[in-house]
Amino acid sequence: MIYPKIIILAVGGSHGDFLINSCRIMQGEKIENNINKVGQSIFSSQFKNITRIAFIKGKKQDLQFDEANDIELSHVWYDDFQNYPSKFFYIGFSKEILPIIIKMFLAKVCMNNLQKAVDYFNYYTIDGLSKKINTHNISKILPIVWWNAQKKYQKQKNIEKIEMTDLYDYNKFLEVLKKLDVSKKIKEKNLKKYHAEWQQKNSIYINKIKELKKNI
Repeated sequence: MIYPKIIILAVGGSHGDFLINSCRIMQGEKIENNINKVGQSIFSSQFKNITRIAFIKGKKQDLQFDEANDIELSHVWYDDFQNYPSKFFYIGFSKEILPIIIKMFLAKVCMNNLQKAVDYFNYYTIDGLSKKINTHNISKILPIVWWNAQKKYQKQKNIEKIEMTDLYDYNKFLEVLKKLDVSKKIKEKNLKKYHAEWQQKNSIYINKIKELKKNI
């Protein structure tokens, strides 16, 4: 069993994938043409994929990894994590901005196709619940599921919160990377370019979140 040094827990609108890819840039990897036209930052790993499908139709599979990067992402928190030697962080957000995050997810992952969202959600859901989810209620169910996911993240011992909105301000973002121990001056030129591209392609959502944050 191989354990990452750091595990980031996150849901919502590609924030976690963006942060992981930024870490990879600072570790010297070449990340090019990685942000698609709808602003989704593409990241895939064995760890992310296994933890995402560890519950299929409500039945838990064994978490076993024969490879892992130093920093990995999981959308789902498991009791097993309590025994991991890894350091844990989660990307946190206030309840008020959930509707915007849901819109980001629907646009990027599902191309605003509600049936795709239903199919995506039902793949990981127990049969009894999946029969109750449809295109009419998926937009109401997702905020509940994602808010509960964030509560589960907080069960992890000694976990540290990364404020979602700190990813938008470049200077605050650098401070986040320092927490993750991947801040390197020599890599900042590539990072700044990547950050600017992600910001630009997600500006419609980021600006709404920033504006809402001011009034919370």
